Amino acid sequence: MARDRDEMLAEFAARASAARTVDDTVEEIVGFGVGHLSADYGGMTLWRQRGRLESAGATDLIVEQADKLQHTLREGPCVQAVEELRHIVSPDVERDSRWPVWGPQAADLGLRSILSVELTTGPRRLGALNFYGATRYNFTEADIELAHLFSAHAAAALEATLTAEGLRTAVDTRTMIGQAQGILMERYSISAKQAFSVLLRYSQDNNIKLYDLARRLIDSDDLDIAANGVAAEG
Repeated sequence: MARDRDEMLAEFAARASAARTVDDTVEEIVGFGVGHLSADYGGMTLWRQRGRLESAGATDLIVEQADKLQHTLREGPCVQAVEELRHIVSPDVERDSRWPVWGPQAADLGLRSILSVELTTGPRRLGALNFYGATRYNFTEADIELAHLFSAHAAAALEATLTAEGLRTAVDTRTMIGQAQGILMERYSISAKQAFSVLLRYSQDNNIKLYDLARRLIDSDDLDIAANGVAAEG
């Protein structure tokens, strides 16, 4: 049994390492989990900035609907698993007193039982991995044990992809802003510092992300958006 699990996790590691984006990694994690647990459906809840929850990798529309209900109500096993950083299991969500509003609505969608495990690496809270059953009492103790073991590997794979994607985004952002600075420097004969100040001021005054402003300037060559800022710098 232990050897089977080792082989399963090695197979998952090989597949997850080939994923280049967060979406691809989530899809691999959820799909692999559903394939090896007593689950009919699966999905993931991602923990975003300021505690915002995001549904990802749902294997069926009803999972997305159930997740949105949880996020709106701030009630349900996925929310609880993320916030309390522990696994949550329910053999019958419709009659589970922990979720008096969400549970019956999830059952109406066709989701009768759930196993949700936290995704965390050290101090970093990533989210929760959620498996649903179409019948009551769908998950066994063996499922719970395997889900815990799998979630640790899944969290490591997800964190690696999130970090890599974050670095790529940072590089793209710096490149985009640098190009916008270059346009302003050439057109108005100002320094790189002055060009950045112009972009930053316009971004703050008009509540536009600096990256979006830079892309808009590059794509449209609309220098009027920065004209007042350049005059102020002068």
